[in-house]
Amino acid sequence: MTKKHTSGLLSAFSGTAVLRSRELTARGFSRQVVANATERGVIERIGRGLYTAANAPLTEKRSYVEVARKAPKAVFCLLSACRFHELTTQNPREVWFAIASKAWPPRITSVKTRMVRFSGVAFTEGIEIHRYEGTDLRVYSVAKTIADLFRYRNKFGLDIALEALRDALRSRKCTIAQIEHFARIRRVSKVMEPYLTAYVAQ
Repeated sequence: MTKKHTSGLLSAFSGTAVLRSRELTARGFSRQVVANATERGVIERIGRGLYTAANAPLTEKRSYVEVARKAPKAVFCLLSACRFHELTTQNPREVWFAIASKAWPPRITSVKTRMVRFSGVAFTEGIEIHRYEGTDLRVYSVAKTIADLFRYRNKFGLDIALEALRDALRSRKCTIAQIEHFARIRRVSKVMEPYLTAYVAQ
């Protein structure tokens, strides 16, 4: 492996921390060059078809970036969206993401993940795009995330949904009107109504 190859590979990662093998191939690096660079420690294989520069700093959003590279149409949701938006004290060990109901499930091995399927507007509404490490992260908005947590209250517990609701409203990360909009979409309006009424009455 030449110095030119080494320099070129490292410059490929200057705009992003994670690249797929197909992206490296598209940039002119053969599989042999990538394999040699991995053996020499210039780059690291962090998962099936995923690579990063050996000296790349590990950031808080790295696991999100790795998932987004493998599944660019996935949307981070539920506990992972909470973590992203700094709601609640939850720190999930898995990365939660949603895909469309009929979408092919991605194969992700670099991080632990939990996948859910949403359909229709429950999947398409409330998506925000945040760019980290040269990668677009699709994340549900604060209001959508709160409605999703109430929808999944039997799985995570009502306490987490209420904590997210309180944190969001106290920090003004969304409005009651926005929450009510997504509560209707997720069909949890009646469940959420007494809690929203109680907050307004304070």
